[in-house]
Amino acid sequence: GAEVFDGSARTASSREKAPFWQIMTDDWPDYDTYQSRTEREIPVVIIERDAGSTGALYSVEPSM
Repeated sequence: GAEVFDGSARTASSREKAPFWQIMTDDWPDYDTYQSRTEREIPVVIIERDAGSTGALYSVEPSM
């Protein structure tokens, strides 16, 4: 399942991006290829849980 919680999204700074980019491209190496073929910088978005948000787990059943 996935976790649902209240949060805020922001673009990672250059310093923050490096370790997240490495994790991401370990799983999806095509992002490195895409980045090399474009002039724009592909952003990494960080989602931070809002204070006091406890979150909940849910799963989606496939429809038949």
